Amino acid sequence: LGPHLSNDDLDLFHRHALVVLREKDPKFDLPSDERWKASIHNKKPKYSNAIRVGFAETLALLGAHQSALVSCSVGKSESVAAITVRDLLKDGDWVNWATWNDVLPLLAESAPEQFLDAVEGILSNPANRIFHDLFSQEGTGFMGGWNYMTGVLWALETLAWHQDHLTRVAVILGRLAEIDPGGQWANRPFNSLTTILLPWLPQTCAPVLIRKVALEALLRECPRIAWKLLLNLLPSSHQVTSGSRKPSWREFIPIDRPERVSRKEYFDQVTIYANLAIQGATTDLTKLSEMIDRLDDLPLPAHTEILKHLSSQTVLSLSEQEKSGLWEALLDVVIKHRKFSDAQWAMQKELVDRIADVAEALKPSTPRLIHRRLFRQADFELIEDKGDYQEQWRELGNRRVKAIEEILLGSGIEGVLSFATSITDTQQVGLALGQVATDEHDLVIIPPFLLHKDKPMQTLASGYVWARFNKNGWQWADKLTMESWSDEEKSAFLALLPFEPETWQRVKTLLGDKQVLYWAKADARPYHLKDVLPEAVEHLLAFRRPRAAIQCLYWMVHEKMQISVDQVHRALIDNLTSEEPSYSMDQHACTELIEWLQNNAEPENAALFQIEWSYLPLLDHHHGLAPKTLERRLAEDPSFFCEVIQLVFRSSKEDKPTEEPSEERKRIASNAYDLLHKWRTPPGTMRDGSFKGDVLKTWLETVKNLCDASGHLRIALDQVGRVLAHSPADGSGLWIHKGAAEILDIAEHDMMRVAFTVGLSNQRGVFTWTAGEEERRIAGDYRNKAAAVENEGYFRLAASMRELAGSYERDADREAAEDPYDR
Repeated sequence: LGPHLSNDDLDLFHRHALVVLREKDPKFDLPSDERWKASIHNKKPKYSNAIRVGFAETLALLGAHQSALVSCSVGKSESVAAITVRDLLKDGDWVNWATWNDVLPLLAESAPEQFLDAVEGILSNPANRIFHDLFSQEGTGFMGGWNYMTGVLWALETLAWHQDHLTRVAVILGRLAEIDPGGQWANRPFNSLTTILLPWLPQTCAPVLIRKVALEALLRECPRIAWKLLLNLLPSSHQVTSGSRKPSWREFIPIDRPERVSRKEYFDQVTIYANLAIQGATTDLTKLSEMIDRLDDLPLPAHTEILKHLSSQTVLSLSEQEKSGLWEALLDVVIKHRKFSDAQWAMQKELVDRIADVAEALKPSTPRLIHRRLFRQADFELIEDKGDYQEQWRELGNRRVKAIEEILLGSGIEGVLSFATSITDTQQVGLALGQVATDEHDLVIIPPFLLHKDKPMQTLASGYVWARFNKNGWQWADKLTMESWSDEEKSAFLALLPFEPETWQRVKTLLGDKQVLYWAKADARPYHLKDVLPEAVEHLLAFRRPRAAIQCLYWMVHEKMQISVDQVHRALIDNLTSEEPSYSMDQHACTELIEWLQNNAEPENAALFQIEWSYLPLLDHHHGLAPKTLERRLAEDPSFFCEVIQLVFRSSKEDKPTEEPSEERKRIASNAYDLLHKWRTPPGTMRDGSFKGDVLKTWLETVKNLCDASGHLRIALDQVGRVLAHSPADGSGLWIHKGAAEILDIAEHDMMRVAFTVGLSNQRGVFTWTAGEEERRIAGDYRNKAAAVENEGYFRLAASMRELAGSYERDADREAAEDPYDR
């Protein structure tokens, strides 16, 4: 086509490209959680996605392959591409950039310099919040939004393949990473940076020295991001990558580029990254500690250089406080590699011993600094040997008690409290202190720290109370003088004691009509209560803790204990309006209790009907739980079935409503639709499991009369057809009950027969590719069933079954002609 295009054609294209690509997607007029419904609200762009992508691809061709346009002036096509991209991007707002999300990589290929200029211009202007706004649009789920930064990132990844653009791209990605608020999407600026520069699979054709230049520029411009990147680029056994976007039209990647880097190139890169990291670590103690954590990843020269620096007078002359962090980091490395010395990744014993020697030289002499690591790390990191975990865990607890006792003897209770401010696990401090404390220490810790403004000190108090009570029992708790305590302090103290009747009695005595203060925060653990669980549940329900009550009731079901149907009803109903934290809602426990009710409550129980309706989204046949009471009522009460139909579907006798339904109306309609979708109990099914055709016929006649009058007849017959797909076999041996077959064979029930075959298809569930074999087997089964019902005189039903069989046969032919691996 190139030789047939003129300068005028390109000028015309330029004008129209700006018109089409400047259009903003109207879906962004909607709130982020409503944008998935843009087509429903008729929020559609004037120009199709195909046209938009077509213009963008043509721009990329103009910029990348100008030699093909021999009838145009020299440089004309490249100039048009550059001017178009420049004019397009210079005045765009965040909505424009979000609209361009899918075409930005093509725009970058069209005019790399203009694209990079535009991005840098936005980042250089503090008042320009385009990228901040794009990040803020990111949602947390399918309905909650999208990541509109992917286009920017993929465009930058594309340009990074060329050495001329790598440094600019690296700095831009670094600046984007600085403003990235984080999120659930994997497409992030920092991840793009890491992917581009990975030493074992770099996503750039720039030589190693240019990659070094890019990193050095990033260290100057974005030091925090660059340091994090350097640590990421050091060797690691956990690194994975799916690569970055490659150019579509620009020939940035040589055809003969090897798929893998050579060993020399790999080690050259790792050496550069390690040396840059060492330069940063030798001037910053925090970075030095982080480098110690990566000692086993460093090349031997870098490893040696770090240990040399740690042994230097510069480090040894630091204060004990400063050296203690380095000592802790080195000790962690030594413990890990000695503990797993037989692992393939473990360092050689000589190297570990050398690290241990350096650590010993940095070890502090102050007990507070020596013992700090015992309360700053997880238990498994502090256990130094393999073997009996429980025994070592107890030994760790003893070490913590001795550590606190040493601080207590040397610095008093004030020293222990000061020590607690420097560590992360204050509960362990409280537990250890409670083992060695005296009555005098009680006055310091409780009640002052029970409601302390600093959460860590509250946590210390909780560990302290538990340890003191566990060691001394109720004798200790009862001798505490609480006359001057506030009700809030009393309730906080009581909530830390075991959840048992002895505590509840004291709650009643100490709090009187303020018992709700205790029950609102009590940690209702049911595991050791057994016979008194019903009493616990009653208290929890009385004080508006239905979700805690549900946990207790669930445990009772699990332990096969005697349970009150009334308590289960109340807990599930009250749960719907509970003000307890949302995270305390245990859906599995709720469904287990509903199943228990279905097996133990009276069949006509009105509360169970309400519970199934309220918890309908959780009741799923695929997980073995169905809304049995609701389904049975649909099958037995035709007026209820018609009422549910009317909640979901508009009458054919009414005009389309102009007003948006209320949220409550939407919720009810959604529940009603969910119920119909899950319905598996056909009308005519009796309580004893038998099926009666005359009952089905009577039920259907009532439905037809009611729905014909309301304007819902067609959709009602559709729903009946679908549920009849679950009809049982006939006693005569026919695969479907003759009462259901008779209804389906009626001439005017053509819609019902179509819905019936749809219902059969939906029963198939998940399936895999078998080159059509499975489909042919199913088709054969349906043809046999068609013959069986036709022999009984149900010829219309037989025709529908043959049509269903034919659809599977066509699917089989289509699958047989396809290769799922696209070979």
